[in-house]
Amino acid sequence: MDVFSKFVTDKVMGTILAALGLYIVLAVIFAVLNVVGNWIINKKAGRKSWAALVPVYSDYVQAELAWHSFAAFWIAALALVSVVLSVVLKYVPATTAKGEAHTWGVILRVIYLIATFTYLVLNIIKNVKLGKAFGKGIGFCIGLVLFTDIFRIILAFDKKAEYKQPHVDSGKIARYVELAQSYAMVSFTVIGVIVFVAIPLIWVVRFCLFKYKGYGSIKYVGLDNFVRVFTRTPKYWLSVKNTFVFAIGKLAVEIPLALVTAFVLTRKIKFRNFFRAMYFMPSMISVAIMGVVFNYLFAHVGGVVNEFIKVLGGQPVMWFSSGTTAMLMLMIASIWQNFGLNMLFFMTGLQSIDPAMYEAATVDGASNTKQFFAITIPLLGPVLQMVLMNAILGSLKVTDLVLTFTNGQPSGKTEVMMSFIYKAFFGNEGGAKDFGFGAALTVVTAVILGIVTIIYLKTTKKSGDVY
Repeated sequence: MDVFSKFVTDKVMGTILAALGLYIVLAVIFAVLNVVGNWIINKKAGRKSWAALVPVYSDYVQAELAWHSFAAFWIAALALVSVVLSVVLKYVPATTAKGEAHTWGVILRVIYLIATFTYLVLNIIKNVKLGKAFGKGIGFCIGLVLFTDIFRIILAFDKKAEYKQPHVDSGKIARYVELAQSYAMVSFTVIGVIVFVAIPLIWVVRFCLFKYKGYGSIKYVGLDNFVRVFTRTPKYWLSVKNTFVFAIGKLAVEIPLALVTAFVLTRKIKFRNFFRAMYFMPSMISVAIMGVVFNYLFAHVGGVVNEFIKVLGGQPVMWFSSGTTAMLMLMIASIWQNFGLNMLFFMTGLQSIDPAMYEAATVDGASNTKQFFAITIPLLGPVLQMVLMNAILGSLKVTDLVLTFTNGQPSGKTEVMMSFIYKAFFGNEGGAKDFGFGAALTVVTAVILGIVTIIYLKTTKKSGDVY
């Protein structure tokens, strides 16, 4: 029995080894024939023969023979992307150790599938056109699509197959190239929006439906986070109120101040460049640093302002003891930082107004005040619309100034929407994190900002029209 088993085992192993050896020999022969076939096809069309040795470049050359260089470039590029990603994906898992989806693993696999599918479609078209370029019928072209390597060898050794340069519409190719250049120019912006806007937005929306503290298990709670926002979080709605009070109070001073300052500094006055630089300089300072500096300026004990008041014989003021004075300090700090930048925008708009209009108004006897309201303001419509939009959204999204200056004190009377969301996400002074609740707050705040933006754009639509 042992001898029989050994005989059978030796027979089976011998057969397997013989089959494997035959497969290797046939694979080598077929590979050589494929390279030779590519070499002959390229030579028939008067192309560089060494392209047969480089698979991706061989794809490029044959696509150029059958189609045109524009399509050949994309076929070769997609082939290269597919090859590179197939290697990269071996080291980037689709899931994490906890069984959750790996973000980059999923993104790279989606890109790989799109690139591979597009390459296959373009390759099918290329093979059909390649067959037609050598005078073959539709049956041979279909065979070339289904059994590419075999029919390519047949095509190479077919003496009757003569290459005929396909007709290329140069105008159409130029339009394709122009279109590709346009897409290439915007691709970086689109990729940036996808990576830094779309993906984080999807991440936030997903967490709205879960309760998650940054560790442990994730619990599905449905719409409970939104119910909590609208019914059990009065402090959030107080922060919404504070945000609008801050924005309205600040902009009521900042925008007119920036406009008047820009109007004065576009006139021929002494040291105007010095004043322009001085007014613009605060906008270059980090908001976090500025918040800390203003905190020291208005501190009750040892603050610069209170020390100056004491020198004048007055009593120190507790600037942060009431919500009114604390909010006023926030407004002053924000105005000091931002009005210089808005002034610069207004100056750019003012310098684009034709001086002849002011000269004609002066001849007609119009005063400077009348010229300001009858000429300057209407012609500044588009600039004013842009500046107001940026200022409104910037004021509604203020975060770091509040966190470093007042931290929402006293008793949350200077808390704003974004600082409240920040504390909900990452915990307040060591408190528990709540990513799901923070995500729900983010979505609600985004809706509020969207409504404000739509209302503003609707109400100021005509101000952007300057004739």
